[in-house]
Order: sequence, then structure tokens, then C-alpha cells
Amino acid sequence: MNNTIRCKMKETPKTLARALEIFKYSEGKLFWKEKTGKKVVIGNRAGSSNPMFIYRDVNIDGVRFKEHRVIWAMHNGTWPKLEIDHINHIKDDNNIENLRDITPRLNQLTKPICKNNTSGYKGVRWRKDRNKWQAYTNVASKFKSLGHFINKEGAIRAVNSHVTIL
Repeated sequence: MNNTIRCKMKETPKTLARALEIFKYSEGKLFWKEKTGKKVVIGNRAGSSNPMFIYRDVNIDGVRFKEHRVIWAMHNGTWPKLEIDHINHIKDDNNIENLRDITPRLNQLTKPICKNNTSGYKGVRWRKDRNKWQAYTNVASKFKSLGHFINKEGAIRAVNSHVTIL
């Protein structure tokens, strides 16, 4: 069972109540307000981040949670139902104004252009083997070609038309 599923199973009203007891929120960060273990210092930043992972984790009674999910829950009185999106795409900016609960599909659509994108447009790439531009979508790990085009503008129009239909 992966960590995300395991944590979601623990996202209960009881764990939310516990989070409100042990954490203080300030400017997008959680701080300890109760000593829950030997290494915990009241007033220090809660949780830890690992360079191999994008998000910061916090511990509630021995179970790891993503800090942004805890912050969202603390402000909304319930655990998020879907995925938490960082509106400004800065993954360590956990200010409550920057967090929203959205569908995985919408989260995929709002992602920024990948670093290795050469066309400058999401969903458009150059196919050397065909000597044409390809328009495509890739939502929820499902690739769908929207066609091949002689010019980049045609591929961009195809992507924009497809997104409008969604």
C-alpha cells in the first residue's frame, strides 16, 4: 500500500482534532505548540523535508502527513477530498491562500510547462520522425494524440480546442 493511501486512511476527524492541538499555523508553516516526543521543541518548525521528495511531512501521533494537507484541513475544518494544488506552483509555499482542493484532472491541467519543453506550449512537441508538430494531451497518465501538423500554430489550435471542450 503506498504512503498516500495509508495517510488518507488516517485523515479522520480525530487526527484533525489532534493536529489543531499540537500545531500552530503561521505564514504557511506549522510550529509545535505541544511536546509530542523527545526531539520536539515547542515553538520550533514542525516536520521535515527530504531533498528526494517535493513536499514537507509532519508527524501526528506516529503517522506522516503532508504539511500542506494538514494546513488546509486546519483552516477548513475537514480533510481535503481530492488533491491539494499550490496555486502559484511553488511547492513549499503552504500559505492557506495558495492552497486549494481540486480534482486530479484539473491539477494536471494547471501544471506549468515542463522544463524540457521546446515548443513553448503545453501539449505541443516537434516530431523529427514525421517532420511535423504533434498536438497531444496527457491527463491522468493517459496519452492522447490530437494530430500532426505542418506548423506549430495548427498544433496549438488543436490543443486549445481540446482544452475548451473539456
